[in-house]
Amino acid sequence: MDWVAIAFFVFFALGSLWTATALICARLAVRCGGGTGKWVFLGFLLGPFGIWLTLRLTRSCPNCQGGVFRDVVNCPHCGSEIPRIAPEENPAGPLWTYRRDW
Repeated sequence: MDWVAIAFFVFFALGSLWTATALICARLAVRCGGGTGKWVFLGFLLGPFGIWLTLRLTRSCPNCQGGVFRDVVNCPHCGSEIPRIAPEENPAGPLWTYRRDW
């Protein structure tokens, strides 16, 4: 094989991997109450780090123990309201408790 064919194969393999990570990020985000478009873009932009970020920004619902994003008001699994994290209970700091309520 010449170098053009090898470069094409590597480019195709990496493109397929990045597209797969974008779709995985979107699937995880929808399951946790997030939007699809933003997470497809972030997954494609960040690659495997996007999957880690998606999993890192989730916490469990106090009622059904399903995974939800930290800024979600209502659980997408059971529909119950998610209480805000108290600043003293949050190890990541007070900025992680921010949630848009308007």
